[in-house]
Amino acid sequence: MRTLERAFLRITTPFDRRQIKKAIGSVVTITAIFIEVVNRLMMWRSIAKYLFITGGALLALFLINILG
Repeated sequence: MRTLERAFLRITTPFDRRQIKKAIGSVVTITAIFIEVVNRLMMWRSIAKYLFITGGALLALFLINILG
């Protein structure tokens, strides 16, 4: 009985280790992609904010020029 258990563990353990490694790799990859997407969204949000402020300032100067 012990020999059969050892044989079963020898067959299944490497497979389980590979599956665990793949699962951990997938989680790490998905986490890295999520962090990168969030960073890029924050960057675009920052750029959009500054463009909006710049556009508003230019519009204000334009209106002052027309009305003044």
